[in-house]
Amino acid sequence: MIKIIIAVIIILIGLVLILAGYFGAFTRVSVKEESKKTLWLIYEKFTGPYQNTGPVMDELYYRLLNNDSIETFNGFGIYYDNPREVDANKCRSIVGSILEENDYNRIDELKSKYNIMEIVESKGLSSQFPYRGKLSIMMGIMKVYPEINRKIESLGIKQKPIMEIYNIPEKKIYYFMAMDPEFPNE
Repeated sequence: MIKIIIAVIIILIGLVLILAGYFGAFTRVSVKEESKKTLWLIYEKFTGPYQNTGPVMDELYYRLLNNDSIETFNGFGIYYDNPREVDANKCRSIVGSILEENDYNRIDELKSKYNIMEIVESKGLSSQFPYRGKLSIMMGIMKVYPEINRKIESLGIKQKPIMEIYNIPEKKIYYFMAMDPEFPNE
């Protein structure tokens, strides 16, 4: 009986480790300085706990797809406040979709229906993490943000808003903290 219990425990531990690895728990994270190209964002403002932004992002994605026949492949969030310093209910963000270049010719038309913002090419701190579902987002927060904070500290600069880009085709989450120029305030 004890051998069965031990075997079950070993199997459960193995499964937990496999799942943790799949969602990125063992991914090595590095932060580097690089430039990010100009992006056009279609977005909604959101105030509240960051973990509640997903439905807002999804709703905007489906509005674009169903009402305007625009398919996007990159969702995003720009997170303005550090939830360790600001009450979760007061955390500010903008979330939505990144317009694909082949739809740039529709920007004027879309401006009458949506909030649209251009993020100009900028230099900043960048990292990436695998995206394999919602648990990857949580793993990324736990692994990437401490590395970004270490880099910020080593450079002697101030924390700024961070953009997360959820690239579905590449199955990656890209993190970017713009330094020059900074992201516009929401």
